[in-house]
Amino acid sequence: MIRKTLITLLIILLSSACGRNTSDALVGTWKLVSYGESANLTHPVLGVDAFITFNEDGSVDGNVGCNSFGGKYKLSGEEIVFSEMFSTLMACEEPLMNQESAVLTLFNGKTIFTYEESNDTLVILSLDKKRAIALQK
Repeated sequence: MIRKTLITLLIILLSSACGRNTSDALVGTWKLVSYGESANLTHPVLGVDAFITFNEDGSVDGNVGCNSFGGKYKLSGEEIVFSEMFSTLMACEEPLMNQESAVLTLFNGKTIFTYEESNDTLVILSLDKKRAIALQK
């Protein structure tokens, strides 16, 4: 009886210590908070609903200023690998085009990411860590 109680307690403790799975935490819609050179991030253009959605099926889509985009993603350790990316091709005002270009440039292949559960912040960095975007749910 004591052994069964101890095993049950151990299972409860282990499952609560595991926290949220990173891939589960990634799924959902994220608002763009900043982007650009890692040492000097820029706030997004005001009044624009810039967002990125990671879907459970491994697809990603969104709009970060002007054009809609989509593609696929795969998690591998602390990397997100983007593939088959596409975007609409509308022309917009320069600030929006600059923002969009800076963000979408990161979605060419492998990136590194960090996730801070305490403030629900996702940071995606280029492999050389020179470019980044910060997102929040």
